[in-house]
Amino acid sequence: MTEMSRIHLALPADLLNRINWYLPTGIRSEVCRSAIEILMDAIDEHGTGMIGLVLSKDVTFKPKPSTRQNLTASKENEQDEKQRYSSQDN
Repeated sequence: MTEMSRIHLALPADLLNRINWYLPTGIRSEVCRSAIEILMDAIDEHGTGMIGLVLSKDVTFKPKPSTRQNLTASKENEQDEKQRYSSQDN
């Protein structure tokens, strides 16, 4: 089994609220590990310039066309969900 280490992050409250809304507690670590692994793979493939692209938000996550997953959330549903978790702040 791979030895695990911990990383601690400071997050804005609104981002934490989104994480709490969308990600069940049991999968949060795995989702973060996967996202970091995707970033590291991109840096390995394209170089450290990827870091600047991430920091400037010039890259996005999107499904590979070959996966043909049925992602059913429409833009309207996403807006409804965003309004729900943002109203939890108030």
